[in-house]
Amino acid sequence: YCKTTESFAGIFAAKEAYYKALGTGLQLPLNALTVLHDDRGKPYFDGKRSAKLSISHDGDYAVATVLLLERSARWKIGLLMACLPRHS
Repeated sequence: YCKTTESFAGIFAAKEAYYKALGTGLQLPLNALTVLHDDRGKPYFDGKRSAKLSISHDGDYAVATVLLLERSARWKIGLLMACLPRHS
């Protein structure tokens, strides 16, 4: 599923950002969400069409941004930055 530390940090950041945008925090299990990638490598949440996801990596950091469209047509935003362990 996650082949590198960077991939793991990005997936974790994406899941936590989703729950933050939802307003629940980490009260729900992380394995309830699955992050997949389309043919061009764009990440998305499996079965969550109203969620827009972006994951980025730079050095020791992974950042995920999640936009959720509510029924009222308003956007909720979740943003999380995860620090990666330094490589020796």
